Amino acid sequence: MADRTCVDCGRDISGFNPAVKRCSDCCADAMRAAGLEPLEPYPGAHSPWRCRCLTCGSEVSPQYANVMSRGRGCDVCGRLAGARTRHLPEAGAVTAMRAAGVEPLEPYSSSGARWACRCLKCGAEVFPRYNDVQQGQSACRYCGSMARVAARRIPEAEAVAIARAAGLEPLEPYRNNQTRWHCLCLTCGRATSPMLTSLKRGSAGCGWCSRHYIHPDEACAVMRAADLEPLVPYPGAMNPWRCQCLRCGKTVSPGLQAVQNGHGCRWCSPGGFNASEDAFVYLAIHEVYDATKVGVTNVSSTRLALHRRRNWQIVMTVKVAGPDALAIEDGILNWWRVDLGLPIYLGPDEMPQGGWTETVASCEIDLAATIRRIRRLSRQAAC
Repeated sequence: MADRTCVDCGRDISGFNPAVKRCSDCCADAMRAAGLEPLEPYPGAHSPWRCRCLTCGSEVSPQYANVMSRGRGCDVCGRLAGARTRHLPEAGAVTAMRAAGVEPLEPYSSSGARWACRCLKCGAEVFPRYNDVQQGQSACRYCGSMARVAARRIPEAEAVAIARAAGLEPLEPYRNNQTRWHCLCLTCGRATSPMLTSLKRGSAGCGWCSRHYIHPDEACAVMRAADLEPLVPYPGAMNPWRCQCLRCGKTVSPGLQAVQNGHGCRWCSPGGFNASEDAFVYLAIHEVYDATKVGVTNVSSTRLALHRRRNWQIVMTVKVAGPDALAIEDGILNWWRVDLGLPIYLGPDEMPQGGWTETVASCEIDLAATIRRIRRLSRQAAC
């Protein structure tokens, strides 16, 4: 007859699993010796046994048989131990990051964690991952963006030929495809500043000849015809223009192009954004233009779909009341234009659907910081 007693304490194990040859108390003691405190009665050698790790405090459910064969049972401690064996010495990680052009500002934690660093080239504070840098990504997102722009630069002689074919004579050296290029229109004799990207797509080179630029008196007439009385001198076709609505009396700042497209006062205009309805504040990026845009749109609008059709990626949206959406958008634009001193980046050639007055160069801002600021402003508006 098979032995029916525990091999450790000699206790009768009739009715217990004789294949284990240990009673439940001895099995529990064996788990404690492996650093685990059982939280329930012994369920069997090959069933999960809910325990508390005496080292890290995690609740785990290893099998008794596996713990006895491996000598450990906490998966959390096991993963941490494995990570420590793969952990790169800090001196080596710091050397690698310096070689990538950034100076660490805090101790190294792990290869997959964001690491606060200072770019040795542009001076920006950035947060690259060591793994990403080792895989060839730029340690500084700003310098990386500028490098991508520079990589799309064509020979200057070719750029000049494209400009002249569009009826323009360059007035300054060519820099890259996404920087506005000061030129003289050979048709009307006025100065204009298109991007070479637009000229290569066949867009009209001269803003005056294409009616993107108009005389200030004519611009005022357009605004008054839309029941908007200008309160400041004409700022340019691509800039917000502070006006008083002659219908509702509110002060608004539509762009001239928006008014020409049928939009006007955000509070009472029949077209465009309606501040009396719920809205989305959104942030979008365009990889080809290296541009970032903030904007507002009514929940029922197809505005976001229109941007997506023109290769804009919507990176975040937050739903708020219409007036709050306008206040948040103004807050972000004031931060970009006043605090950071960043100009409008794109024009009507790049954004025929409108909205270029709310754009900046992506390499000039911290996208994550902008998202955090939008979310913070939305929480403040909800209070």
